[in-house]
Amino acid sequence: MNTPVLQSAIDVRQASPDVLRWVENQLAIGGYLAADQNNGLIGHSTLEALAEFKADAHLEFPFGLGASTIDALARLEAPHPVSEQNSQLNLKPDPNAGSKTGRPISLPIVGTKFLNEWILPNSFLSFAEFTHGGTRLPVTEAQVRNMLQIAEYFGWIRRKFGSAIGVTSAFRPAAVNRAVGGAPNSWHIRAGALDIYPINGNMAALTEVIKASEAGGIGIATSFRHIDLGNRRFWRYGR
Repeated sequence: MNTPVLQSAIDVRQASPDVLRWVENQLAIGGYLAADQNNGLIGHSTLEALAEFKADAHLEFPFGLGASTIDALARLEAPHPVSEQNSQLNLKPDPNAGSKTGRPISLPIVGTKFLNEWILPNSFLSFAEFTHGGTRLPVTEAQVRNMLQIAEYFGWIRRKFGSAIGVTSAFRPAAVNRAVGGAPNSWHIRAGALDIYPINGNMAALTEVIKASEAGGIGIATSFRHIDLGNRRFWRYGR
């Protein structure tokens, strides 16, 4: 079945069998529902799966089915593996971030920069954060262009969010990505992805800002959110 078009929002319990089967299929793709539950019949498992998906995506009304929920379900991907996440998050902003301090590094296109400098003015993302303290430097012009683009997206998110945002993972050279168990086609390899978290703990508010941004891929985990330069799609991690 093609993506359903609803004339108005409904309760999923009022959906036709075809629409319900499509919803269940998308929930199964996303890892929220067992494949054998995709039968077009409403039940506790389907309601629970839809409510869990909508909670992850910070969508209102756990059993509601409207345009925003249909769109999010249509963009749902299979779960991704969690990779390179620290269980001890830094909950204090770096006081040196944004200053021309730290070791100088040299990159294509942008030239020589200090590690603590913002990648772009008002981007609130430093070269140190993006390059893992200067140990993972982008080496191609394409990677640097991606870095500049994701820094622009991050800066918009940070300004709209209005509070400090930490970074758990950014650029990963292919060898590093393999070593940490990252997806083989990850945007992290292309320097076009960030895993981020709100230092003030307000993940719901950060998610709403991310959804309103130009970020393409949006990955949802308990302790972080992933953003990248790909097409708009959603997934959760490792459950």
